[in-house]
Amino acid sequence: MADAQDPKTAGDRPQPKIKLYWLDKSRSQRIVWLLCERLPGGARLVPRRWQEGREGEVGGETEAWLRYQYYLHYTEGSLMPILVMTLVLSRLKSSQVPFLVRPITSAAANAVLANYVFPNAQKHLAMLEAQLASSGGRYLCGDALTAADVLMSFPLLAAKDRWDSMGAWPGGSWAAAHPRVAEYVARLENEPGYKRSIAKIVEIDGGYSSSL
Repeated sequence: MADAQDPKTAGDRPQPKIKLYWLDKSRSQRIVWLLCERLPGGARLVPRRWQEGREGEVGGETEAWLRYQYYLHYTEGSLMPILVMTLVLSRLKSSQVPFLVRPITSAAANAVLANYVFPNAQKHLAMLEAQLASSGGRYLCGDALTAADVLMSFPLLAAKDRWDSMGAWPGGSWAAAHPRVAEYVARLENEPGYKRSIAKIVEIDGGYSSSL
């Protein structure tokens, strides 16, 4: 898919024309969201780096900046592999596998899900629950939306209908077990920039689904 935006101006400076290509149901939706937040004019989606009076010092970074740096890598390096593995294992239990061998592949997939994927999913959501509780705001890095939240949106929105099928959660569901994460996911879905990005995709592609 490709979309060319008309040039915008910031003051007297013309802005470049941007064309974005992506695969359907891919993580590139986040790039559309980032563009919707940044163009024209644009919001700053990076936390302040230095504590006042400690500019350039080792250890002088703000907590929001350190969280931001961590989550830029955590999303793809830690959380997404669990979800991709879930997707691959689900294929081993599907009708795509020949009928005679499907009981074997299903048993193997269920064993990996129960002993590895689900315990790790619980750890990740518990960690995110604690991070949201200690962030000092509504988002992962504080009370302002950052690019880290935009990056985190895809795995959390794509997985929200998959978590419960992984195993038995305290309280009966992942949302009951981790209410702050559930509220955070709903908050991301209601972000104006997120809604604008989905509207743009629907305008060009005719539809959008946030799923793996």
